[in-house]
Amino acid sequence: MPRPFRDRLLERARGAGARIVFPEGHDARIREAAERLRAMGMGDVTLLEQPTPDAPRPQLVELLRRRKPDRFPDDRAATAALEDPLLYGACLVGLGAADVMVGGADRPTGDVIRAALLAVGMAPGMGSVSGAFYMAR
Repeated sequence: MPRPFRDRLLERARGAGARIVFPEGHDARIREAAERLRAMGMGDVTLLEQPTPDAPRPQLVELLRRRKPDRFPDDRAATAALEDPLLYGACLVGLGAADVMVGGADRPTGDVIRAALLAVGMAPGMGSVSGAFYMAR
């Protein structure tokens, strides 16, 4: 008999040892979820709150300026944008300092997608963006 989807997903996640960033660290639900992930051995969990941390800010500024020079023409514009924890967390993924960002607890899905597109972008050959939600008991 096949194992349930949730069990297979959790097993894969435990084995990945992912660096997970939660940009909405001010939210009690997110703090609780982070603690549960830590207790389950799901990876290295980082909670962001405002203001966002200074390190590795210079590398994140450079990432945004390189990826979107029209939107971030100077360091000041990129630094100001990084005050948004969603964009900051997405940039950590784009930089390779995190493997996964989980966002959208108190922000619209569109904000999460925009941050990911700015900081990471789409895989080569992809022409559209899609999302998924998994709900389980």
